[in-house]
Amino acid sequence: MLQCRAKIKELRQAYQQVRKANHCSGAAYKTCPFYKELDTILSDNPTWRLPRASWILQREQNHRKGT
Repeated sequence: MLQCRAKIKELRQAYQQVRKANHCSGAAYKTCPFYKELDTILSDNPTWRLPRASWILQREQNHRKGT
């Protein structure tokens, strides 16, 4: 569990650094692993979060049940 949290933290920090660099005018476009996916998850677009969050919760419950 700690390894997952550490990896998530690492990915989030990389995403935030790249996003900040990409918002500087004149800077060359940068990217990081899973940038598009992280942008979808971490951006301020609330339309994506509810369906996706419920799908993740359902998948976790099914995993715990052994489905």
